[in-house]
Amino acid sequence: MVDTFLMRWPSLGKQVRCEKIDLNPHIFDWWMQQLPLKTVQCHTMVSGRCLYAVSVAVKTQMPWLPGSEAVEDLSLMPVGRVCTFSPVGEVMELVTKYDAATEYMDLISFAQVREEDFPILRQVGAAIWNAVISTKEIILVEYVKEGA
Repeated sequence: MVDTFLMRWPSLGKQVRCEKIDLNPHIFDWWMQQLPLKTVQCHTMVSGRCLYAVSVAVKTQMPWLPGSEAVEDLSLMPVGRVCTFSPVGEVMELVTKYDAATEYMDLISFAQVREEDFPILRQVGAAIWNAVISTKEIILVEYVKEGA
């Protein structure tokens, strides 16, 4: 099974690679079965420097029991973490931490952006922040298996 997926922003000409981590490997495996996916990229408003994807429509419901997941505190987790919270039915929300976060919130981590891609991730974070706050440009994010 492929253990890497891409987050890419075609209108920005940017992409980062995300890898499976030891936390919640069953969620990563399920996530990979959902790809490819596309949604509007947003940014958190008060949590810190995090990319946020709201209402990501997935192909199948989450097969795990709520509350059985390993969680990490957003403010303490490493930069580059890919997480979800409040998964319900065939919709989920995704958070990708690209710099400091201030909100104490337990999230379900399942992937990690490669460290060598952090500069790109931070560039994307700044562009999304500018789009949300200033230009109101809609920027799409695509999640695809590496090599697809």
